[in-house]
Amino acid sequence: MRVWAVCMLLLVTQCKTRTISFYVVDKDKLSFSTFDFYAKDTEGLTPRQQTTDSLLQHTITQVLQSNGYRQASPAQVYIAYQLTTGMATNINSTTNYAHNSPYRYNPYPYLYDQPAYRTDYKEGVFIIELYSNQDKLLWQGSQSFKVKPGSETQPLLVSLAHNIMESFTNP
Repeated sequence: MRVWAVCMLLLVTQCKTRTISFYVVDKDKLSFSTFDFYAKDTEGLTPRQQTTDSLLQHTITQVLQSNGYRQASPAQVYIAYQLTTGMATNINSTTNYAHNSPYRYNPYPYLYDQPAYRTDYKEGVFIIELYSNQDKLLWQGSQSFKVKPGSETQPLLVSLAHNIMESFTNP
């Protein structure tokens, strides 16, 4: 029974997640026409991180403007976004039967183990939040992700920002 539970857990965690979670305080309070972003300290960021930050802000702005919202200061709603990442490891080990076994129905003497394969990757959560001008959380959208080694994270993050904001504007 334990093996089955572990297999199910591995199957669930290995699936590509596209779940977006929502938090809405009061649907009526989401009535607004102007938005802006909280000021961010970008001094400690590398030029690549600054470019990514700028692309994320631009993507969020485009989605909101395409749905009739206007960027202005002061605004009725302020936007904050956060990226939390960490390293994870996936280890696969399999046992195969020898293909040339004369005992296809009794393969136990012909078992051999393949080496374990280790894959390190980044995983994380991208969160976008909308706050009232009194700093009260009105809405939150998030999406988890995994990044394989050698993959570009910038296009992935821009896509996540677009998907999360589309879920806000088209519930």
